[in-house]
Amino acid sequence: MYFANKYLSFNKKERKGIVVFISLIFSSFLFTYLSPLLVNKSPSDFSSFNTEINAFLSDSLASFDENTDKLYVNKNSITHNHKLFTFDPNKASSEELYSLGLNPKTILNIKKYLKRGGVFKNKNDFKKIYGLSKTDFLLLEPYISINQSTYQFRNTKFIYDTCFISKSHPANEIRINSVGLFYLLKFDGMDTILAFNILKYRKALGGYYCNDQLSEVNGMKKEFFNRLKDMLIINQDSIKKINLNQCSINDLNKHPYLSYNQSNSIINFRIKHGDFKTLSDIKKCDLIDDKTFEKIHPYLDLN
Repeated sequence: MYFANKYLSFNKKERKGIVVFISLIFSSFLFTYLSPLLVNKSPSDFSSFNTEINAFLSDSLASFDENTDKLYVNKNSITHNHKLFTFDPNKASSEELYSLGLNPKTILNIKKYLKRGGVFKNKNDFKKIYGLSKTDFLLLEPYISINQSTYQFRNTKFIYDTCFISKSHPANEIRINSVGLFYLLKFDGMDTILAFNILKYRKALGGYYCNDQLSEVNGMKKEFFNRLKDMLIINQDSIKKINLNQCSINDLNKHPYLSYNQSNSIINFRIKHGDFKTLSDIKKCDLIDDKTFEKIHPYLDLN
């Protein structure tokens, strides 16, 4: 009796605690059995979500060229309906590649490869693209058509399309403002990189106005320039000019002969004093000295 009174009896406060504890247990069991009756068992409709996903993929592909380093899609195989047609991987757009059945991640890798200067010279080059499965390659292989005579020489900021000479020139003449890449390559000592740099610099300048400008080309050695300069023919009519009274600071700054500060000086002078009346007026700008003026004035215009 002593044991029962000592260990099995509860005071008023303990009895209240036991009642609360039992109530909580009962409520827990009750919720467990009744909750399924309160939940809607109808299947979830994900159609709108799938529509949003497809729209996202479509938008990503449409803006692919501007966002190549930010587009990440976690798909590794063909999952959409596609149609097969003949294509050149060097020229195919993102939309065309997607229509062929390639997933966005693989298209991203293709565009990155081309953007960094890569060229697909044969079908095996295309096979090496990271993310392109063997199954997908075997499916597309019969439709790959690469025109080996019209490669485009690339870098990240410049693609020069006129690889061929537009008209025939005498063998001892170089019409430097109109020649193409392949014509330059026929001269002894002219490698692909130097020929490419000549055309790239021509585009940046807006055309050459004198023979000595060729010596400014990256990779041009003095001995080789001396061999070429007597063959150069300059057509100044083809020079692309900048309108001083309408140009922006970016138009000026893109030219190799002007720095950003010099370009800004010209624009600020025009804003303060109005349109330029003569080309030599730019020498009144703080940062335009005689040497700069002599180099840049053939590329400037007032109309």
